[in-house]
Amino acid sequence: MTAVPTAITQAPLRTIRPQDLAAVYTQPNVQLARLTRGGRVRKAAPGLYYALPDDQDVTWLPTLEAVAAGAATALYGDRVPVLMHLTAARLHGALPAPSASPSSPSPPDGDRCASSTGRTPSSPSWPATSTTWTPP
Repeated sequence: MTAVPTAITQAPLRTIRPQDLAAVYTQPNVQLARLTRGGRVRKAAPGLYYALPDDQDVTWLPTLEAVAAGAATALYGDRVPVLMHLTAARLHGALPAPSASPSSPSPPDGDRCASSTGRTPSSPSWPATSTTWTPP
């Protein structure tokens, strides 16, 4: 299995963008494609990748709330984004079941994260019965 560089494993929530690896690799997109093929890094959305936890195998999937938090952190910085509504309640342990539509506010400029299917984390079109998020 491919080793994951510390630039990814030490990133907040282990979620990064290709430009975050510019100091490590001269061609971060090529290296992320290689790491993705190796199975320890997955594509969360166009331009967003996350590393699997060290103690999990390749069948592990993050919760939808975790992906939303990781995407918001990678896009806007560590400790900048906030989760709201049911997503925040779930991550704080106030709800026993995952939310069908995680929500994280986007900045005033309207820049939003979208999956490869075009759905955004705040979209109510996610399947209500899903308890884990399936990467594209």
